[in-house]
Amino acid sequence: MADRLLQLYDYFVPGYRDGTAKTSEGIPLLTPELLEKIRKERSTDPQGTLERARRAIHGDLTSEDVDRLIRHLDQAFKDPEGAIRDALAKGMALPSRFKFAGFEDSDAYKFEPDSKKFSDDDWTGFGLNCGTAILKRWFTGNTAFRWHTSYGSRFRYDLPGNASIALFSDFGTGLAHSRYIAKFITAGKPDLAIHLGDVYYAGRPAEVASFYDKPLASLVATCELWSIPGNHDYYSGGAPFFQGLDARRNGAGGCRHRQEGSYFCLDSPSFRIIGIDGEYHSGTRYDNDDLKRWLAQSIAEAKAAGRTVILMSSDEPYSYDSKSAETLLHDVTADLPPDAIDLWFWGNTHYCAIFKPSDRLRSKFYGSCIGHGGYQYKTLDHESDAGEVAQILWAEREPRFPRWTGVRPDMGNNGFCVMRLDDGKRSLTLDYIDWTNAPRATVEFVTVEGRLVVTEPQQHPRPECR
Repeated sequence: MADRLLQLYDYFVPGYRDGTAKTSEGIPLLTPELLEKIRKERSTDPQGTLERARRAIHGDLTSEDVDRLIRHLDQAFKDPEGAIRDALAKGMALPSRFKFAGFEDSDAYKFEPDSKKFSDDDWTGFGLNCGTAILKRWFTGNTAFRWHTSYGSRFRYDLPGNASIALFSDFGTGLAHSRYIAKFITAGKPDLAIHLGDVYYAGRPAEVASFYDKPLASLVATCELWSIPGNHDYYSGGAPFFQGLDARRNGAGGCRHRQEGSYFCLDSPSFRIIGIDGEYHSGTRYDNDDLKRWLAQSIAEAKAAGRTVILMSSDEPYSYDSKSAETLLHDVTADLPPDAIDLWFWGNTHYCAIFKPSDRLRSKFYGSCIGHGGYQYKTLDHESDAGEVAQILWAEREPRFPRWTGVRPDMGNNGFCVMRLDDGKRSLTLDYIDWTNAPRATVEFVTVEGRLVVTEPQQHPRPECR
């Protein structure tokens, strides 16, 4: 069994073969013994295991899927060669005439369209690397939380006027489309960039080095990078995340990097961006009283100064098909005025959309999910209905590759967003851009009586890429 286990780890655990995985930190890798514990836990706490499996593997798992997942992993332990064969790309290729400005013909940018890696079908990869989190909310606490009260900055920093800000999330896969996203964000020369969390599978040192630091090296040499940790970043215990902040701040990035903790305020004359960490203390929640007081005070100060409040989190307040809001939304907004938040960005759920303020929620804000940076997600074909929490204003509904290619129409189009602030006019523009650097939609906001109001979104036709 030991040899078979090593065979699985060598293939599915990033950095394991060369000894850089450092699996002693954070959650342990799944073993047959831990899988048996999951099986027993499944019989005694079926709902709890389902909820934790949705966090660790992917959010659309059903109860039946969890049972199939357990059987799948049991078979992988018995037949590692079969598990590896099943995971290998089968040679699907893009047409040779598929090209676009900035196209790279190199191994680093090579696509394997039929690869299951970092997708909903990657049960073995996520199971081995994150499956132990199905047993409980597993956070080792080996990294001390950083509080704003311990720093002279108080985690409040200035933004340049009329800033352009690249926003992206769930980026850390190292796959070709993620590398293109890093390349095109860098080429756009934003004033700063903000990542809303998740280096897969578990934010371990080898994954952070290969899937985050290396692809973003050119960006951080010229642009200040801010990061909000997601659940996958904390599966490692959190040390690689905080070490990355320190390395960039101490000069490794090549330009000024100021971030000291996992939450922050960024101020321009007319805007305050607030990044929150909802993972460290309770995971998917925001129920730490000290952090809630900090957020309420930060918003009150911004509103008193006449600033528009833009909130950013790794987790979602709701999803595109939600009939009810997530607990996170109640945690954040219950004690705030209805107009406290003007615009809220999040990741974690894998798609891209912008939503109207909800008629069904007390808190009135525009929302945008940008969780389509790296994870291989299913093409969105959902249309809002009246029973859902929020109505879609615009959503990315195209597949990753243009339809003429006939390649993987089931996989959604990856990308990022650039937010451009105009402090003088108190307006902002969102440009949603895909991984080929093609504009997908432009959404403009103006300020009317102290609140953001959106103009009609402009959807851009997708280039043929040939």
